Amino acid sequence: MNKQRSFSSVVSMLAAAIGVAAFAPAAMADENQGRHVKRLLDSMVLEGADAPYEAESPLPTRLASKRQQEDDMRDEYRRADYRRVKAKNEPDFIDFTRFELGGSVGGVAYSSDFEADPSYVAGLMARVPVPGLPLGDWGIWGSVMISYISRDLPFYYASKSGNWYGVSVGGDYTFWRDRIFHLRGQLGIMYAHWNDIQALDNGIGVLAGVEFGFYWIKNNDKAVFGITPQLSFDGDNYIFMLQMGFHVDF
Repeated sequence: MNKQRSFSSVVSMLAAAIGVAAFAPAAMADENQGRHVKRLLDSMVLEGADAPYEAESPLPTRLASKRQQEDDMRDEYRRADYRRVKAKNEPDFIDFTRFELGGSVGGVAYSSDFEADPSYVAGLMARVPVPGLPLGDWGIWGSVMISYISRDLPFYYASKSGNWYGVSVGGDYTFWRDRIFHLRGQLGIMYAHWNDIQALDNGIGVLAGVEFGFYWIKNNDKAVFGITPQLSFDGDNYIFMLQMGFHVDF
């Protein structure tokens, strides 16, 4: 009886040993297989981690580039708006939108060498402001005029009297301006055409004058009544004119 139990124990131990020996390679195989699977999964995770980075890296660059383009476009629009506003606010060098036109009548007196009495003078004038010049209120003006002269010469001179014509151009500067009045100094040249009157030569003289301008409507200088004394001098003789006129800013 004891021998059978001993034999059975021996058989059980051998069976257990055989089972351990049989399952050990399988466990080792499973462990090795698990290691290989783990390595494969790790490599896939690493490759998967690298792949999205490579695939998505251009996206932020494109977004940043688009934002930069939008910022550049906004800056360009701002600069364009600034240029338009600046051009709108800055006047032209010569402001033709404030062109002035008018007429005048008055008297003229001649120096003694003319041997002539005072007479009438009438003319048309035009003016444009020049805001492009610095340091004040400048303008360019021009005028045409007609007058009459009668020289006190001996009877044997045929052409002792007649009409003569003048053309003058120059610049002016407004020294004073308020709600009802302005004061302008004028400087230019005048060409006198004496129309073949005896012993008078056509020529050019320096012209200087002052305009006292009174606004027809208070605080509005678009309609001005002016009194303008002017003196033309050619180096030997002078012509003095005193004219009253009316000019309108169109």
